[in-house]
Amino acid sequence: MFKVLIVDDEPIIRKGLINIVDWNTLGCYVCGEASDGVEGMDKITEFMPDIIVADIQMPGVDGLTMIRRIKELIPYSKFIILTGYRDFEYMQEAIRLGAFDYILKPSKVDEISSIIRRAVIELRYGLKREEETDEVKRKLNKAIPALKEKFIYDVMFRIIEDPEDIESNIALYNLKIDTFILLVMEFDETSLKEVSSYDIHLNQFGIINIFEEMSIETFIIEKVAIDNTRISFIVQPKIEIKDFKDKVCKKVGELQDFVRDYLNLSITVAVSSIGRGVLDLPEKMSECLKAIEYKMYMGQNSIILYEDLKSFFKEDSYPQLEEYQKSLIKAITSGNEQNVKDTLCKIEDITNLRKSYDEDAAIKFYHSVLLGVLDVGDSMKDKSKEIKDMCNYKYLTKYITKCNDAHELHDTLVKNSLLLVREINSYNCKNINIILQRAITFINCNYMKPITLSDVAEHTYVSVYYLSRMFKKELDKNFVDYLNEIRIEKSKELLIDGRYKNYEVAEMVGINDAHYFSKLFKKYTGMTPTEYISSLT
Repeated sequence: MFKVLIVDDEPIIRKGLINIVDWNTLGCYVCGEASDGVEGMDKITEFMPDIIVADIQMPGVDGLTMIRRIKELIPYSKFIILTGYRDFEYMQEAIRLGAFDYILKPSKVDEISSIIRRAVIELRYGLKREEETDEVKRKLNKAIPALKEKFIYDVMFRIIEDPEDIESNIALYNLKIDTFILLVMEFDETSLKEVSSYDIHLNQFGIINIFEEMSIETFIIEKVAIDNTRISFIVQPKIEIKDFKDKVCKKVGELQDFVRDYLNLSITVAVSSIGRGVLDLPEKMSECLKAIEYKMYMGQNSIILYEDLKSFFKEDSYPQLEEYQKSLIKAITSGNEQNVKDTLCKIEDITNLRKSYDEDAAIKFYHSVLLGVLDVGDSMKDKSKEIKDMCNYKYLTKYITKCNDAHELHDTLVKNSLLLVREINSYNCKNINIILQRAITFINCNYMKPITLSDVAEHTYVSVYYLSRMFKKELDKNFVDYLNEIRIEKSKELLIDGRYKNYEVAEMVGINDAHYFSKLFKKYTGMTPTEYISSLT
């Protein structure tokens, strides 16, 4: 039941409203009444009514002032003006301030009931919407931990790489990652014998809870399950801690002892170097995954610090090479010649540094990246003779073998990369021109129909977004402008013919509204159709 408060300085009006309206049938009850604006505000504060029926002219506080205060105090309430004045400008001001409706004195019971009934409908709708919103929020809050874990996983494994996307999600999940160490915990194989998948998941859950409870006073923990046998933890200090890494390793050792003694399991844990900020997560995950591979040397139930394995990793000083190889292939396949040149320069800078002490590693890298480039060329259709020659593995392998050093291999990489990216760029441009020409032909043949960009995209077998960008890039205009220009040019020919009326010309070029046709014609020619015809005589 919704609460109703009646405010009027005439007792007979108040009693009449209380008695003649069937409030119970309307789903309401009168919680109180007041004889002036001051008393009315006191009762509003006391009862917090859903509906207020109030005179607009009262001593103390008038109706307009009351509306302003009520909208601050009870925003959802419905304020219905009760007045004997037929001053509609006054009414309009009240409506502008947020009044729901007004009742003129005198009014029939049915009219009053109808207004109250509409107010009740809106209140019920508002409650339902609020309940639905609360339910959505409840479900979202329940899902947030899993969504946050998925987001961190996607960042760690470079599924999400755009810094802007990452920053927006950090804000969404209220995630704060500053100075941290990443851990990757892996169940040792010997301890998983005769353990069911259900028990593995149960043990994962138990280890997560144990580690979080053990660390609650010292560290902030974010956990991410990688797969059935691996869990990662982002460990951050609650306050600045001296010997942060040592204390993390000590806590990890305590976890290993607990897991061994109480769960009868053995776990090996990889420890990254210190990271700073969420954008360091992919690098630290890579460190942990590399470190965990050396369990065969360190033994099971070990704590393996990435920084302790420098002697094992010859490429650690220049981890960018792997990324540059990916960047080069990506730039070639997208036909971006400038990006190819930039990446080749970066590769040369790094290999020039490393070949002074590790020529073999530089040569090995060039072998790998050249084969990757060849794979791209080999996958092309309609290859030119140069690309076919380049993709002759037997010939190129023999050529690579004859290269004396990394410098010669780099020259070979530059030559083949630029040859391939230019071929791909040419192919893409040609393909774009073919698609655009098909689109233009389709428009020229169908301009008299109500065609849309979706129709043209479907005809050319590309997406609407792609086709729209193509129009803008190649023709420097959007689809609508191009279509309208075609229609206007065709309409000029029909107008010059002189046999058709303006509305007939409009229909013949695919515009069913003659008035809109006239406005469109003037927009593109500076004249109305009639003025255009006159200008020709």
